[in-house]
Amino acid sequence: ASILRLCQKMNSERDLNALLDLVVTEASRLLDCERASIFLFTPARDELVSRVALGSEQTIRVRAGVGIAGTVAATGELITVNDAYSDPRFFQGIDDDTGYRTRNLLALPLAGADGEIIGAFEILNKRAGTYTAEDTQIALSLGANAALAIQNAQMIGELRRHRATLEAENRNLLRELGGRLPAQSLLGMSAPI
Repeated sequence: ASILRLCQKMNSERDLNALLDLVVTEASRLLDCERASIFLFTPARDELVSRVALGSEQTIRVRAGVGIAGTVAATGELITVNDAYSDPRFFQGIDDDTGYRTRNLLALPLAGADGEIIGAFEILNKRAGTYTAEDTQIALSLGANAALAIQNAQMIGELRRHRATLEAENRNLLRELGGRLPAQSLLGMSAPI
């Protein structure tokens, strides 16, 4: 029931940063771990960027394909690591930069509505024991819902930016026309419409 409520909250959140905060906070609570991070893929720079990592204020950037998050994003496969520093895929540079010590982690791809990988979701340092099959199922459920909510929030953000651009262009056009619109020649400006 708590996962269902969380998924409803995720789907109603339209601000991307607030959504990412919600996901990592709740994932850490539900899976009893110290920290969670969401890495979003930025194709133009061929990197994964995490602006939100519970317990960290830093923006984390890694090249696509590097580390566990990069491997998950590249392969689309879930990875569970019980001893991070003994896994050759683990990128210690993030721990070095943040001062954090990763012991174990559960990482899964974030796939959008079209199945395209948009990032990776890492859950770090289980407080007691190792990640279980139930933890994996919870993480997969959260990740699937989070990916869709992230895509929706990104699209809404893009629409807001486009609207602001169009409004600015309209204001500039009005200024250039001296504040007068030739109403007869503009579509959608007649009284019946």
